[in-house]
Amino acid sequence: MRFEIEDHHPVTIMRLDGEMRLQDSRRFEEALRESVFGQHRQILLDMENCRFIDSKTMLIILKYHREALAGGGIIKILKPAKSVRKFFQTANIEGLFEIFTNQAEALASFRQIRHSLLSPPDVERGKERRKHLWRVALDQRCTVGMLITILQYRGVLEESEAETVLGGLLETN
Repeated sequence: MRFEIEDHHPVTIMRLDGEMRLQDSRRFEEALRESVFGQHRQILLDMENCRFIDSKTMLIILKYHREALAGGGIIKILKPAKSVRKFFQTANIEGLFEIFTNQAEALASFRQIRHSLLSPPDVERGKERRKHLWRVALDQRCTVGMLITILQYRGVLEESEAETVLGGLLETN
């Protein structure tokens, strides 16, 4: 997996290319964390050339989406590949993100956020989205945890490998 970061002040575009798997997740998480907690809390994930994401990557995106929202930012998705969009739908999280097919429209949507105040219904909708996001992230962790336990039981993973992965799930708040 490769990813490039472009500064389109005040928006950071992260272009994901290839397949995002467990071994790539640490670098991706560090880059996303730097953006969310840095100067740019408005992030556009360009997933047009991202053919696959795993559950760990989705947990990272959900975690930092929640963090961005809490800090007045947001993560939006640009042109998700068909397989990625299907993953979003299957995990029942597609509705948590604004998804765009055009970069100019996506960037313009960030400017609209800056120039408008949230009305009370929007605040309530945001609270509901955060609650849903939290429930989905928890469900994903449980599912991944069960899969790791099954792989360990079947002898595919050693006990130390399973503990490492499960420990990482517990660290992802």
